[in-house]
Amino acid sequence: MRKWLGVLVVSLGVASTVDEGHVAVAAAHMIRITGYYRDPDVAKLPEVMSAAYARAREHDVELMPRDPIEFGDVQHAAGVLIFLHGFAGSFVLPCWEISRAAARANLATVCPSTGVNGDWWSASGERTLRATVAALRRRGVKSFYLAGLSNGGVGATLLAPRMRGTFKGLILLSGASASAANPGIPVLAVQGRRDTMMPASMVRAYTRRVGGKYVELDAGHFAMLLRAEETHHAVVSWLTR
Repeated sequence: MRKWLGVLVVSLGVASTVDEGHVAVAAAHMIRITGYYRDPDVAKLPEVMSAAYARAREHDVELMPRDPIEFGDVQHAAGVLIFLHGFAGSFVLPCWEISRAAARANLATVCPSTGVNGDWWSASGERTLRATVAALRRRGVKSFYLAGLSNGGVGATLLAPRMRGTFKGLILLSGASASAANPGIPVLAVQGRRDTMMPASMVRAYTRRVGGKYVELDAGHFAMLLRAEETHHAVVSWLTR
């Protein structure tokens, strides 16, 4: 199943005329049928994902693959939120969702890709993040925030301390590394209480250890999708405080 998902996402990447939503919803159906993810909300995924993509289309969001994905005016925003995707690669939908919250704080959003596994903690992942920051600095950006979803959250907690002084804040969505060093910046973690892939206890312990703000939602691993408005509110409140 993991190999099948990888093939599906690679196909999405090379088929530039394919609407992302069609591929992602098909994958959600396959995940539900096969039981690949032992998540309490997996049965709801296809319906909720279909509705989320419908909302994105209503807002005229371009759902074709691209790298990096950008939302907002990078040159004139107060700063940029860099969002690290999770396993299965870079998708427009979660990038757009986090960009809605970032925009409320006058931040543009940039979502680079490091491939299907979302292993941002690897040498390749770190190079991609550093190159993204360097490219944005050349465009005049001076203020950065870092966010990550699932594996992206794990990577963000490990990379932020290595890039100390780069980011003003760290946002974690359903993911963190228990062994990550303190990044020395404000941290927000939004986590599903019933997450079986990134246990809430682990993310809660990390957030407490680094003195961050922890928001727990009644959901599993897909809290950002199934509790989109609550996630949006938590991120907006934290960014604009």
